[in-house]
Amino acid sequence: MIPPPPRHPLQRLQVSDGLLVTAERWQVAHQYHRQRQNLHFQAFHQGGIVSGLGVCPTEAPAQVANAYRDGRWLQVQPGVAIDAQGNPIVVPQPITYRIAAQPTTEAVLVYLVLKFVDPDQLEPRTGTHVVQETFRLEEKNSSPVEGEIELCRLVLLPGDGPITRPHNGFAPAANELDWRYRPLAQTHPLGSITLGYLTLAPQPQLDLEAALQGLVAALPGLYPSLRGEVRPVPLCLGQGLALTPADLQAYHLLHLTYGDSQTLAEAEIALLQTFGAGGGTLLIEVPPTGTPLAEIFQVWTEVVKVLCKPATVADPAMFNTLCHEQAELERCLILELAQYLRPVLAPSLGEGSTATEVSQPQWPLAGLVSQAHPLRRQPFAFGQGLSLHPQPLALFNWGWVVVVVGELTATWGGPKTQFMPRDSLRSAQEFGINLLHFAWQRRQWAITALPDPSPTAPSLDSIYERLDL
Repeated sequence: MIPPPPRHPLQRLQVSDGLLVTAERWQVAHQYHRQRQNLHFQAFHQGGIVSGLGVCPTEAPAQVANAYRDGRWLQVQPGVAIDAQGNPIVVPQPITYRIAAQPTTEAVLVYLVLKFVDPDQLEPRTGTHVVQETFRLEEKNSSPVEGEIELCRLVLLPGDGPITRPHNGFAPAANELDWRYRPLAQTHPLGSITLGYLTLAPQPQLDLEAALQGLVAALPGLYPSLRGEVRPVPLCLGQGLALTPADLQAYHLLHLTYGDSQTLAEAEIALLQTFGAGGGTLLIEVPPTGTPLAEIFQVWTEVVKVLCKPATVADPAMFNTLCHEQAELERCLILELAQYLRPVLAPSLGEGSTATEVSQPQWPLAGLVSQAHPLRRQPFAFGQGLSLHPQPLALFNWGWVVVVVGELTATWGGPKTQFMPRDSLRSAQEFGINLLHFAWQRRQWAITALPDPSPTAPSLDSIYERLDL
């Protein structure tokens, strides 16, 4: 998750004629501008490398003893970075650094990070009124934390093998510098979203994970306003695991197959309902074959394919007839779908529906996705015929539940994408991003609607005080 900027009100010096300027007041005046600049950076940007700061193997300095001439010396080149708090880090000249880690039995992952050092936290120097902001290079075995800029990482093998440049920068080997994870300073995304999947199997579903990872990997290039994360461990149902609502609330979007949805217990459905009430989104994927609605879906698919042909569009009479037939088939499809998914879908009627509608035979039609629905419009526009390789998808939405009939996740990543046309692959990614945006926005609204548990501050200069009420 992207950390929000600090919520500490800024304080500045109130200046008046005759004010005595002391060291403390001078600090208050200048600290205000520094904090304001850092707050602006944290709100709109994310820390990283601005320029330079390359890392390469180098020879040991001349004054170093022979015992330390072991091929583990690196040179950090001059450059500029900004940390997550908005503090600038300037390296004015090359720095020579030796990696001290020396694994003996197994490989060790080492990170080389750069940190801002506030001179106010250092021992004050006497005889000068000017101090220089500085930095610190550190070697560590854990992932960089907030305030640290990763310059490189490498896997060290036991032994005295030297550190070298990578032969292939996209796939560095052991004892080779890995530059792939160097963060770059850039604009802040709107938010982050976490994906997961529900399964009855205790082991991970590698194909599904690869598909979700493929969708997340498309975000930087297609929609950098969101960043994504896929949790590698599936949330197992029916395995005796004590899942709690807090476990699910860590996710924005959960995937559930049609087959697993048919075996959910009442307690599991109630758990999912709590997840939806907290702003979570559930994606149920129904395969195009092997289900009771496969026959209707096949006929609907053929009608949609004909509707998309230029010759059909050019014939108004045929086009209108097929549009009517497509709408009727979609009504039949959604009624059949709601019948088999009713235990999961019924709680979602709380959004935009009343309890009396549950007993009405037409209540499932509320799940029809119109052309103006955000799943078709934000951020990418899609027509009524949502066609992804190799066939159209039927799309429905009941509040926190999104149901897709057809192969959707397989078009995001995995073996089937190797032979997909580029246009189809891009369309699948763009629709997936619409789904992520929909899930992220639902969670944002849920957070906005929740009262803050913090103590309420007293009102300051309220309108009631001005009116002396």
